[in-house]
Amino acid sequence: MAAGRFVCPDALTIFSYFHVNTFLNDITNAVNIALNKPAHQLNQYQPGVDTFDASNAVDGKKSDLNGLRGQCVLSADHKEIATWWVNLTSILSIHHIIIYYRTDNVAWDTNNGYTTRILGFSLYVSNTTVRTDGKLCFKDTSFNRTTVPAIINITCIVHGQYVIYYNERLPNKTYSSYYSPDAHNELCEVEVYGCPTAGLYGPNCSVPCPDDNCQYCHIETGTCQGCKPGYKGHRCEMVCPAGFFGKICAEKCNTTCKGCNNVNGRCEYGCHSGWKGVYCQARNVSNKTKQNLK
Repeated sequence: MAAGRFVCPDALTIFSYFHVNTFLNDITNAVNIALNKPAHQLNQYQPGVDTFDASNAVDGKKSDLNGLRGQCVLSADHKEIATWWVNLTSILSIHHIIIYYRTDNVAWDTNNGYTTRILGFSLYVSNTTVRTDGKLCFKDTSFNRTTVPAIINITCIVHGQYVIYYNERLPNKTYSSYYSPDAHNELCEVEVYGCPTAGLYGPNCSVPCPDDNCQYCHIETGTCQGCKPGYKGHRCEMVCPAGFFGKICAEKCNTTCKGCNNVNGRCEYGCHSGWKGVYCQARNVSNKTKQNLK
């Protein structure tokens, strides 16, 4: 079966039915961090019927890839957009994602109509349920009914909370003749492999990120990929500059504050005259001034 390659913003994504993952060779207990996590899909086929529920793609069951037997996610017919996501419940380091697509347990070839439905799909990792807030791990632009695998292994070394599958068949847009006319979710299992606890990397996800103020690090190398709130720099070695705090030092201290905590923005050094409160957000009106106002 053919393999393909796609370059994503942060890493080379290599996928293949026969993909050999060196990360898995280095660890003894690979963890599917999506297993039994909350899941959601747009436009479920027969809403309210568990047989087609979004959770079927993260229940650990993939022995029966028939879409009508309760182990797969199915979306409604005649839709322009199909999307599904799993909530990992916290921001975690991800190494790779495996998708098992609906085959109905028959030969996966040009005679199998479901090969047309997965074509053109995208996979994102985001910290919100909005796919464009996150990072594109993979976008199919080259598969056809002969080359698309039913089991796809996508390497995407990022960190995030939501893994989002997306496909579309929009009006007034031209698609290849072998694409299905409508967009579908027909995922029988989506496995997300990574570290179940933030701040760890390496074999068995057992090694703490080497930089003290690093919140997320590369799952293989330990290189910092995101600082804890209040810090910045390549190794998160720098405190936010005066007047700023929080994640990537993007938030500004109140101007009524003499100096705030680099992590949470609390005014630790007191307020300017006439102000009070933890964040110097309230006017400090003296009793004399109150009497004059009467």
